[in-house]
Amino acid sequence: MKIGIFTDLRFTALATPTGVTKHIIQMVNGLYNTPGIEVVILGAKDQLTTDGKVPGNNALAHIPARPLSHTWHQIYWSGLFFNTPLYNTYTTDLDWVYCPKNDYLPVSNTKLAITIHGAHELDPKYPNPKSFKHTLVKWRSKKHYSRITKNADLMLTVSEFLKSKTVQWFNPDPDNVKTVGNGVEEIFYNTAQTSKYNPQSYLLSVGGLNFLDGGDRILKLAKQLKELGLKKEIHIAGNQHEPSLLKEAKALNNIKLPGYLNKEQLAQTMAGASALLFLTRYETFGIAAAEAMAVGLPIITLQSTAVPEIVGNGGIYIKTIDEITNLITSNPPFLSDKIPIGKKIAENYHWDKCVQRLINALKEC
Repeated sequence: MKIGIFTDLRFTALATPTGVTKHIIQMVNGLYNTPGIEVVILGAKDQLTTDGKVPGNNALAHIPARPLSHTWHQIYWSGLFFNTPLYNTYTTDLDWVYCPKNDYLPVSNTKLAITIHGAHELDPKYPNPKSFKHTLVKWRSKKHYSRITKNADLMLTVSEFLKSKTVQWFNPDPDNVKTVGNGVEEIFYNTAQTSKYNPQSYLLSVGGLNFLDGGDRILKLAKQLKELGLKKEIHIAGNQHEPSLLKEAKALNNIKLPGYLNKEQLAQTMAGASALLFLTRYETFGIAAAEAMAVGLPIITLQSTAVPEIVGNGGIYIKTIDEITNLITSNPPFLSDKIPIGKKIAENYHWDKCVQRLINALKEC
């Protein structure tokens, strides 16, 4: 099987990769390392070097590339508005064009597989801002995803929750939508072998102080803990902060902001925490929750979107911030009961299993 990879190479060059970037890197490398599969990068001309290679600082630099005749933005906008199959000459020898992120390359002479990671701006239940900018983003996303669902031979999602939303919003053939999931890097599983749980330690949140990740909820909890005189810190890993919430956090001495942590640092930080605060408003998977369970860190979360599907019984579900305060002040050690459950669930999230689900979907389509 010969597969052309079309993705925005700016993501795989990030020094601070988040969930979507991890997915691209792990899935593409998984295909590349699978016997019997040949992989080539279909690169926008402005994202490759002058001699047509993936730049050396990119996580996909070791994979051979095939330069396309247009820039990234030219490809994006032509696909969005015209949908003309301009790139058939580049894909005549390919069995598949695979887009591991929700990108779209207009082709008609080979099969096209595209992964959907989520679009909360399209969900009427999500409290999106009503500004002109956000309305434009919503319109563009809807048009882009409509284009994908009409032209992709295979749509891939990271959760059953997102699969159901994709079918609901765009009405594709459900048989052409498969769930491949997300994974956890091995460092998190390995760290669990040497870590010892401390229920009295700090609480941890991953992502940043923003509305989507429940940053306002975290600040409310921090204030409650401070008012009660509890010496319980909340560490917030990540740098996706909204200015107003960041300003508020800096006035609280029980909030610590270590910034973005690489996978080794994050695994160690999770191993040293007492619980992961996963107070997201909208989640189509939740890699941080999966990583926490792999490390052996209990999760405090909500019955929201894809969270119950991914966390299962590996977490404590709350409805209000007051419930978290009560958990902390009553009997914190009982959270440790969730550790073995979470570890068992996390065994489903090895990246090689995600890659195998992808390969099976490509072969079956």
